[in-house]
Amino acid sequence: MLAPLIELYGMFTLRRRQQRRFTDPGFSIDRQNCSLIGYHDPALLGNSHLRVLTEVWVAPGAGFAPHFHQNMEIISYLLEGRLAHQDNTGHNAVLSPGEIQRMSAGSGITHSEYNISKTSPLRFLQIWIEPCQNEIPPGYQQRYFPKHVRQNRLCLVASSDGRRASLTVHQDILLYNSLLQSGATVRYTIAGGRRVQVYVARGTIVVNATYLGDGNTATVWGTGQVVLRATNAAEVLLFDLASRDLPTLR
Repeated sequence: MLAPLIELYGMFTLRRRQQRRFTDPGFSIDRQNCSLIGYHDPALLGNSHLRVLTEVWVAPGAGFAPHFHQNMEIISYLLEGRLAHQDNTGHNAVLSPGEIQRMSAGSGITHSEYNISKTSPLRFLQIWIEPCQNEIPPGYQQRYFPKHVRQNRLCLVASSDGRRASLTVHQDILLYNSLLQSGATVRYTIAGGRRVQVYVARGTIVVNATYLGDGNTATVWGTGQVVLRATNAAEVLLFDLASRDLPTLR
């Protein structure tokens, strides 16, 4: 019997790395944790306002030709390599590890993304967040977050109001990043009416007594606190989301 795409443990859901959808168009490798263009699964239509969380590998010198987006907040998070960005609003930038980019597609934006290296692959996460309002003017932000502000702590990297020098997204969402050394523990309090989604970009951690490996995603709700403990060095994203469309327990 095939393993379920989403495993339910009371107020906890788990999606494992091997359950992601894998696509390979020839120049990149895409590992999707959600329904996306050309792929529909009613069980994977996003989590609250978080619509897409996908890991992308791009071959040396390859990339995505100019393409159009509208009414979506798009965050790119670099893991390895360097990403060249260009859009029709005049932004030209190169994104390196430790830097995070937010592009508000709003009323419409056309952009391209390329692996700037001719010899090394590029690895990054692309995150799509539904905006609180459609047809806003397109916008762009890019910010560097040094390792020391992320090590063994939850560093706020995106929020609805840009607090604590975070990127600004047009939605009620908080995004944290942490670089955990082996044995390190961080805790996060879940406010009423909220849920937390944890994604392990690399390494292994334990979330509220449940093991998560590289590429695993867990959602926690209905409890006061989420505890993350690294069993070896790990890079983690934590999303604080509004609790809507909670999974049906069965």
